[in-house]
Amino acid sequence: NGAEAQAKNIESGIVLENSNHKLAFDPKNARLLSLRAKVAPDQEFAISDDQIPVFVIQYLSRENQFLQIPSTAAKEVNVKPAEKTLTADFSGLGGLDLAATVTIRLADDDPLSHWSISIRNRANLLITDVQFPFVVVPYHLGGKVDSEALLQPFATGRFWEAPKPQDLEPDSPHAWQFRPENTDASHYPGLMFAQFLAYYNDLAGIYMSCQDDSGSIKLIKPVHNRAEGIRLGFAHVGDWPANGERDLGYDVVVRTFKGDWYDAAGLYRDWSLKQHWAANPLHQRKDVPDWLLDSPPHIIVRIQGELDFG
Repeated sequence: NGAEAQAKNIESGIVLENSNHKLAFDPKNARLLSLRAKVAPDQEFAISDDQIPVFVIQYLSRENQFLQIPSTAAKEVNVKPAEKTLTADFSGLGGLDLAATVTIRLADDDPLSHWSISIRNRANLLITDVQFPFVVVPYHLGGKVDSEALLQPFATGRFWEAPKPQDLEPDSPHAWQFRPENTDASHYPGLMFAQFLAYYNDLAGIYMSCQDDSGSIKLIKPVHNRAEGIRLGFAHVGDWPANGERDLGYDVVVRTFKGDWYDAAGLYRDWSLKQHWAANPLHQRKDVPDWLLDSPPHIIVRIQGELDFG
């Protein structure tokens, strides 16, 4: 069955681990095979499916049509494992002069795994976004029934308890395109006010975040993937050269945790407070007008109920 096939794949995979979690990758194409927390080693967070890519490059054709090139369309893949690092080079993507390098790094003294990607575009493609990494988690984990919960820091906050496929937007190319019907403020920085997603149950959780202090535009959201799981999706938008090379400029990090949504948010808060925008509290900043610091507080109590999300 599917579970037995996945177990065999994991046994033959490239394993990277630290004190927090253990990863396994396909040695042929660097596809994620397994993600397990050290606090709950029997619980699998990753769905392993041949159709799940390592990344997707989305671009506009000369006719201004959105098209996609997944990692599975590479002419050649060269996977190079090391003790705590995996590097994979993908060339001839889509039959074009287009290549990508993916790197995953771990360290014994760091609970995070660091994921990065660089794109070499010599095909004059107008790249709109690069979707990376691809982590698809099952709706049903290994703990208490219906203890799963999903957090997205969007608008006033979105929180799903025991999420189901009908609760989420389908994972389609349209979901990752800037179109009027997708609204004009759903990205980060915008209504998506923090750069992370969290999914957990009573045993353990997975936390994914972008460690970007520059405010680069991203689409970050959970979607229902055709592999019958939840894709914790990250699309990195804009400024990809039509003739040149660029990496993200920041890492996407993954770790596991024990607790609930508040603990996951605390992980992002701990990182945020170390960034330049939090160096000085509001009352010490020199760019804040006096009328704002001296203004009286306005308190609004908004009664939320069944008509609001959650």
